[in-house]
Amino acid sequence: MTVKLVNLLDILAKSVAGILATIAFATLCLPVFEKATSTFIAWRFGAVGYVYYEIGEDRKGALDVTGDGNLRLLSADRYLFEDIRWGDKLQSSDAASFRTGPSRSERSMFVLENPNCIIVFSRSTKIDVTDAVTGGWLYVGTTSCGLFN
Repeated sequence: MTVKLVNLLDILAKSVAGILATIAFATLCLPVFEKATSTFIAWRFGAVGYVYYEIGEDRKGALDVTGDGNLRLLSADRYLFEDIRWGDKLQSSDAASFRTGPSRSERSMFVLENPNCIIVFSRSTKIDVTDAVTGGWLYVGTTSCGLFN
């Protein structure tokens, strides 16, 4: 009976190792797996809450973060609130409040400082802004910005 148990545990350990190796390989080779893995890790192990994202025009007419949002989407071709998708990473350019709900009246859990990063779970509430181009609340989790951060 002991030999059967040892064999069963050996098979189980090898199966788990194989599954983990497959996931690790897929994460390295396929961006969708990397995004899914990063999002799951942020949801499970990071702080989860809401941040305000807003983009306005600078003096030259180019799109840039505003003092209200202070978050930069880490994508070269997308800027607007409507362009933000599940799994996108944003980096704080200055102090940005991390809140318990999608409103300025909600309690601030802490402040994201430069260069803290967050990952998007969903767009929560689009806000009709007057002094900016676009803005709204995002449901997010904290994550690393890169390999050494």
